[in-house]
Amino acid sequence: MNEITVRAYAKINLFLTVTGTETVRGKILHALDTVMCSVNIADDVRAVKRPDGEVRVFFDGEQVENSNAGKAAEAMRDMFGLPGADFYVTRRIPSGAGLGGSSADAAGVINAYRIMYGVNASEPEIKRIAFSVGSDVPYMLSGGLCRLTGTGENVTKIDADVKGKILLCGRGKVDTYACFLNFDALNRQVKPSADEFSDSLKTGKIDPYNALEAAAEKIEPNIKIIRETMRENGLKAAMTGSGAYVFGLGGDEELVRAKTALRNRGYESEIINIVNNGCETL
Repeated sequence: MNEITVRAYAKINLFLTVTGTETVRGKILHALDTVMCSVNIADDVRAVKRPDGEVRVFFDGEQVENSNAGKAAEAMRDMFGLPGADFYVTRRIPSGAGLGGSSADAAGVINAYRIMYGVNASEPEIKRIAFSVGSDVPYMLSGGLCRLTGTGENVTKIDADVKGKILLCGRGKVDTYACFLNFDALNRQVKPSADEFSDSLKTGKIDPYNALEAAAEKIEPNIKIIRETMRENGLKAAMTGSGAYVFGLGGDEELVRAKTALRNRGYESEIINIVNNGCETL
Protein backbone atom coordinates (compact mmCIF):
# COMPACT_ATOMS: atom_id res chain seq x y z
CA MET A 1 0.00 0.00 0.00
CA ASN A 2 1.75 3.15 -1.24
CA GLU A 3 -0.98 5.59 -0.28
CA ILE A 4 -4.24 5.83 1.63
CA THR A 5 -6.97 8.40 2.23
CA VAL A 6 -8.74 8.81 5.56
CA ARG A 7 -11.81 10.97 6.12
CA ALA A 8 -11.76 12.73 9.50
CA TYR A 9 -15.09 14.06 10.80
CA ALA A 10 -15.80 17.19 12.81
CA LYS A 11 -17.46 17.15 16.25
CA ILE A 12 -19.93 19.22 18.18
CA ASN A 13 -20.19 19.56 21.96
CA LEU A 14 -23.74 18.73 22.98
CA PHE A 15 -22.86 19.62 26.56
CA LEU A 16 -19.81 21.41 28.00
CA THR A 17 -18.97 22.57 31.49
CA VAL A 18 -15.71 23.53 33.20
CA THR A 19 -14.85 21.61 36.37
CA GLY A 20 -11.49 23.15 37.33
CA THR A 21 -7.87 23.05 36.16
CA GLU A 22 -5.20 20.37 35.81
CA THR A 23 -1.47 20.50 35.10
CA VAL A 24 -0.51 18.53 31.98
CA ARG A 25 3.05 18.46 30.62
CA GLY A 26 3.88 21.52 32.72
CA LYS A 27 0.91 23.52 31.46
CA ILE A 28 -2.19 24.50 33.43
CA LEU A 29 -5.24 23.42 31.42
CA HIS A 30 -8.96 23.74 32.10
CA ALA A 31 -10.64 20.48 33.01
CA LEU A 32 -13.94 19.83 31.25
CA ASP A 33 -16.94 17.57 31.50
CA THR A 34 -18.33 17.41 27.99
CA VAL A 35 -20.44 15.25 25.70
CA MET A 36 -19.42 15.15 22.04
CA CYS A 37 -20.75 13.58 18.88
CA SER A 38 -19.39 13.36 15.35
CA VAL A 39 -21.02 15.19 12.43
CA ASN A 40 -20.69 14.78 8.68
CA ILE A 41 -18.43 17.73 7.95
CA ALA A 42 -14.99 16.30 7.29
CA ASP A 43 -11.42 16.88 6.16
CA ASP A 44 -9.74 14.29 3.94
CA VAL A 45 -6.16 13.23 4.71
CA ARG A 46 -4.24 11.50 1.90
CA ALA A 47 -0.98 9.86 2.98
CA VAL A 48 1.72 8.92 0.45
CA LYS A 49 4.84 6.91 1.33
CA ARG A 50 8.30 8.45 1.12
CA PRO A 51 11.56 6.47 0.85
CA ASP A 52 13.26 8.59 3.52
CA GLY A 53 12.29 9.55 7.06
CA GLU A 54 10.88 12.97 6.28
CA VAL A 55 7.27 13.90 6.98
CA ARG A 56 5.59 16.81 5.23
CA VAL A 57 2.05 18.17 5.59
CA PHE A 58 0.15 20.13 2.94
CA PHE A 59 -3.13 21.93 3.53
CA ASP A 60 -5.07 22.48 0.30
CA GLY A 61 -1.82 22.14 -1.66
CA GLU A 62 0.31 24.47 0.51
CA GLN A 63 3.02 23.04 2.73
CA VAL A 64 2.64 24.02 6.40
CA GLU A 65 5.49 23.68 8.88
CA ASN A 66 3.65 23.92 12.21
CA SER A 67 0.34 22.14 12.75
CA ASN A 68 -1.26 19.45 14.88
CA ALA A 69 -1.24 17.21 11.82
CA GLY A 70 2.52 17.67 11.53
CA LYS A 71 3.05 16.99 15.24
CA ALA A 72 1.00 13.80 14.91
CA ALA A 73 3.06 12.64 11.93
CA GLU A 74 6.36 13.27 13.72
CA ALA A 75 5.14 11.53 16.88
CA MET A 76 4.07 8.43 14.93
CA ARG A 77 7.34 8.31 12.98
CA ASP A 78 9.50 8.71 16.07
CA MET A 79 7.55 6.31 18.28
CA PHE A 80 7.46 3.43 15.81
CA GLY A 81 10.57 4.15 13.69
CA LEU A 82 8.49 4.54 10.53
CA PRO A 83 9.66 5.65 7.08
CA GLY A 84 8.53 9.09 5.99
CA ALA A 85 5.29 10.18 4.35
CA ASP A 86 3.62 13.17 2.75
CA PHE A 87 0.17 14.11 4.03
CA TYR A 88 -2.23 16.10 1.86
CA VAL A 89 -5.15 17.58 3.81
CA THR A 90 -8.26 18.78 1.99
CA ARG A 91 -10.01 21.07 4.44
CA ARG A 92 -13.77 21.45 4.77
CA ILE A 93 -14.01 21.95 8.55
CA PRO A 94 -13.85 25.70 9.24
CA SER A 95 -11.10 26.79 11.66
CA GLY A 96 -11.88 28.61 14.89
CA ALA A 97 -15.41 27.22 14.79
CA GLY A 98 -15.29 24.84 17.76
CA LEU A 99 -15.69 21.86 15.42
CA GLY A 100 -12.31 20.27 16.15
CA GLY A 101 -10.75 20.75 12.72
CA SER A 102 -7.09 20.63 13.76
CA SER A 103 -7.74 17.66 16.05
CA ALA A 104 -9.57 15.85 13.25
CA ASP A 105 -6.59 16.40 10.94
CA ALA A 106 -4.21 14.99 13.56
CA ALA A 107 -6.45 11.96 14.07
CA GLY A 108 -6.63 11.45 10.30
CA VAL A 109 -2.83 11.54 10.05
CA ILE A 110 -2.42 9.03 12.91
CA ASN A 111 -4.93 6.61 11.38
CA ALA A 112 -3.52 6.97 7.87
CA TYR A 113 0.09 6.48 9.02
CA ARG A 114 -0.86 3.47 11.14
CA ILE A 115 -2.84 1.72 8.40
CA MET A 116 -0.48 2.54 5.52
CA TYR A 117 2.56 1.06 7.28
CA GLY A 118 0.68 -1.70 9.13
CA VAL A 119 1.70 -0.45 12.58
CA ASN A 120 1.02 -3.13 15.19
CA ALA A 121 0.28 -0.99 18.23
CA SER A 122 -2.20 -1.23 21.06
CA GLU A 123 -5.06 1.21 21.42
CA PRO A 124 -3.53 2.76 24.59
CA GLU A 125 -0.25 3.37 22.72
CA ILE A 126 -2.03 5.13 19.87
CA LYS A 127 -4.13 7.19 22.25
CA ARG A 128 -1.04 8.29 24.20
CA ILE A 129 0.42 9.63 20.97
CA ALA A 130 -2.88 11.34 20.17
CA PHE A 131 -3.08 12.98 23.61
CA SER A 132 0.48 14.26 23.26
CA VAL A 133 -0.71 16.25 20.23
CA GLY A 134 -3.95 17.68 21.62
CA SER A 135 -6.65 17.01 24.20
CA ASP A 136 -9.41 16.28 21.66
CA VAL A 137 -7.32 14.03 19.41
CA PRO A 138 -7.87 10.71 21.29
CA TYR A 139 -11.63 11.21 20.94
CA MET A 140 -11.37 12.17 17.26
CA LEU A 141 -9.65 8.86 16.44
CA SER A 142 -12.91 6.96 16.89
CA GLY A 143 -15.54 9.67 17.43
CA GLY A 144 -19.17 8.82 18.04
CA LEU A 145 -21.24 9.75 21.07
CA CYS A 146 -18.86 10.06 24.03
CA ARG A 147 -18.36 11.78 27.35
CA LEU A 148 -14.94 13.33 27.99
CA THR A 149 -13.72 14.39 31.40
CA GLY A 150 -10.56 16.05 32.66
CA THR A 151 -8.37 17.44 29.90
CA GLY A 152 -9.65 14.99 27.29
CA GLU A 153 -7.76 11.84 28.21
CA ASN A 154 -10.82 10.15 29.75
CA VAL A 155 -13.19 9.11 26.95
CA THR A 156 -16.29 7.00 27.64
CA LYS A 157 -18.76 5.79 25.04
CA ILE A 158 -22.39 6.65 25.79
CA ASP A 159 -24.90 3.90 25.09
CA ALA A 160 -27.63 5.94 23.45
CA ASP A 161 -29.01 6.09 19.92
CA VAL A 162 -28.69 9.76 19.02
CA LYS A 163 -29.58 10.49 15.41
CA GLY A 164 -31.04 13.30 13.41
CA LYS A 165 -30.31 16.53 11.62
CA ILE A 166 -28.58 19.60 12.97
CA LEU A 167 -28.60 23.21 11.80
CA LEU A 168 -25.07 24.63 11.89
CA CYS A 169 -24.23 28.31 11.53
CA GLY A 170 -21.34 30.57 12.41
CA ARG A 171 -19.39 33.65 11.49
CA GLY A 172 -15.82 34.58 12.35
CA LYS A 173 -13.42 32.75 14.64
CA VAL A 174 -12.87 32.43 18.37
CA ASP A 175 -9.39 31.76 19.76
CA THR A 176 -9.57 29.02 22.40
CA TYR A 177 -6.97 30.60 24.69
CA ALA A 178 -8.74 33.97 24.61
CA CYS A 179 -12.08 32.30 25.26
CA PHE A 180 -10.85 30.61 28.43
CA LEU A 181 -9.22 33.83 29.61
CA ASN A 182 -12.61 35.51 29.32
CA PHE A 183 -14.26 32.59 31.10
CA ASP A 184 -11.88 32.94 34.05
CA ALA A 185 -12.39 36.71 34.16
CA LEU A 186 -16.16 36.31 34.22
CA ASN A 187 -15.91 33.78 37.07
CA ARG A 188 -18.94 31.98 35.70
CA GLN A 189 -21.00 29.60 37.81
CA VAL A 190 -21.36 26.36 35.85
CA LYS A 191 -23.24 23.11 36.06
CA PRO A 192 -21.29 20.47 38.03
CA SER A 193 -21.35 17.51 35.64
CA ALA A 194 -22.89 15.91 32.58
CA ASP A 195 -24.61 13.11 34.55
CA GLU A 196 -28.15 14.40 34.07
CA PHE A 197 -27.50 15.36 30.45
CA SER A 198 -26.06 11.91 29.63
CA ASP A 199 -29.19 10.29 31.07
CA SER A 200 -31.41 12.57 28.97
CA LEU A 201 -29.77 11.29 25.76
CA LYS A 202 -31.41 7.91 26.32
CA THR A 203 -34.85 9.52 26.31
CA GLY A 204 -34.19 11.70 23.27
CA LYS A 205 -34.86 14.92 25.20
CA ILE A 206 -31.69 16.81 24.37
CA ASP A 207 -31.24 20.34 25.67
CA PRO A 208 -27.66 21.39 24.79
CA TYR A 209 -25.57 23.51 27.13
CA ASN A 210 -22.19 25.27 26.88
CA ALA A 211 -20.66 27.11 29.83
CA LEU A 212 -18.27 29.03 27.53
CA GLU A 213 -20.93 30.92 25.57
CA ALA A 214 -20.74 34.21 27.47
CA ALA A 215 -16.94 34.18 27.28
CA ALA A 216 -16.94 33.49 23.54
CA GLU A 217 -19.63 36.12 22.85
CA LYS A 218 -17.28 38.82 24.14
CA ILE A 219 -15.00 37.90 21.22
CA GLU A 220 -17.64 37.13 18.57
CA PRO A 221 -21.08 38.78 19.21
CA ASN A 222 -22.64 36.91 16.27
CA ILE A 223 -22.79 33.80 18.47
CA LYS A 224 -25.60 35.25 20.57
CA ILE A 225 -27.54 36.52 17.54
CA ILE A 226 -27.37 33.14 15.82
CA ARG A 227 -28.25 31.17 18.95
CA GLU A 228 -31.23 33.36 19.80
CA THR A 229 -32.50 33.25 16.20
CA MET A 230 -32.44 29.45 16.31
CA ARG A 231 -34.25 29.40 19.65
CA GLU A 232 -36.88 31.90 18.48
CA ASN A 233 -37.70 29.45 15.69
CA GLY A 234 -38.15 26.39 17.87
CA LEU A 235 -34.66 24.85 18.02
CA LYS A 236 -32.66 23.78 21.05
CA ALA A 237 -29.41 25.63 20.39
CA ALA A 238 -25.94 26.10 21.87
CA MET A 239 -22.42 27.02 20.84
CA THR A 240 -20.08 24.15 20.07
CA GLY A 241 -16.72 23.86 21.81
CA SER A 242 -14.92 27.16 22.36
CA GLY A 243 -15.45 28.31 18.80
CA ALA A 244 -17.69 30.64 16.85
CA TYR A 245 -20.29 28.18 15.54
CA VAL A 246 -23.73 27.41 16.92
CA PHE A 247 -25.86 24.31 16.32
CA GLY A 248 -29.58 23.79 16.65
CA LEU A 249 -31.59 20.60 17.21
CA GLY A 250 -35.22 20.12 16.24
CA GLY A 251 -37.67 18.74 13.73
CA ASP A 252 -37.55 19.31 9.99
CA GLU A 253 -40.06 22.16 10.10
CA GLU A 254 -38.15 24.03 12.82
CA LEU A 255 -34.82 23.48 11.06
CA VAL A 256 -36.10 24.96 7.81
CA ARG A 257 -37.81 27.87 9.59
CA ALA A 258 -34.64 28.73 11.52
CA LYS A 259 -32.50 28.41 8.40
CA THR A 260 -34.79 30.87 6.60
CA ALA A 261 -34.77 33.29 9.54
CA LEU A 262 -30.98 33.22 9.67
CA ARG A 263 -30.74 33.88 5.94
CA ASN A 264 -33.07 36.86 6.35
CA ARG A 265 -30.63 38.23 8.93
CA GLY A 266 -27.65 37.71 6.64
CA TYR A 267 -26.34 34.39 7.98
CA GLU A 268 -25.74 31.31 5.85
CA SER A 269 -26.30 27.97 7.55
CA GLU A 270 -26.40 24.30 6.60
CA ILE A 271 -28.29 21.24 7.75
CA ILE A 272 -25.93 18.39 8.65
CA ASN A 273 -26.20 14.92 10.18
CA ILE A 274 -24.82 13.11 13.20
CA VAL A 275 -22.48 10.22 12.30
CA ASN A 276 -21.21 7.32 14.39
CA ASN A 277 -17.46 7.45 13.81
CA GLY A 278 -14.59 9.91 13.83
CA CYS A 279 -12.47 8.54 10.97
CA GLU A 280 -13.01 6.20 8.05
CA THR A 281 -10.82 4.88 5.26
CA LEU A 282 -11.95 5.86 1.77
